[in-house]
Amino acid sequence: MNKQEILEICKWKEDEGWFGQFECFSPLLDHTVEIHLIVNNDYQISDRTLAIVNAFLGLNEHSLLEIKRFLWEGCQLCCEEISYGIEVKEGQTETEANHEAFGVFNREDAFEKSSLMYLLINESNEEFKGNYGLLNFDNEWESHISVVVMKDGEIVGHGESGVYVGQFESH
Repeated sequence: MNKQEILEICKWKEDEGWFGQFECFSPLLDHTVEIHLIVNNDYQISDRTLAIVNAFLGLNEHSLLEIKRFLWEGCQLCCEEISYGIEVKEGQTETEANHEAFGVFNREDAFEKSSLMYLLINESNEEFKGNYGLLNFDNEWESHISVVVMKDGEIVGHGESGVYVGQFESH
């Protein structure tokens, strides 16, 4: 995509030209994905934003494996650290009960039980060298949104809503 194509389809939040949204087709995920933009100049996008959009559209099968890995890691962490109030059967740990309740036992399950809500691109991250896109997933185990971090077209990590991308600068 080029800037003009994005600007033609971007819908800007009324009276807030710094927040835009559009949809585009992801060949890797084989469906349309929402892209949310927080920009520095009203109704405009930077070269960095354009690079992030095109990097997202160019993600490959290896990227998908990394997305699945990070969603699974996030699920494991939540199931280990959060008490959801799920009944624990005799001979079972709370972590095992959590995984059973969510039906998530591996990377594939974590991906299948997660829904990509949108890709967030925030131009206010100018102080960082990397070009970051945050893939925001909804699922049952993460109450604050599961975020998979893309840096310069590579999937590099995960966190929850509000994840600090500066931690990925040295990667």
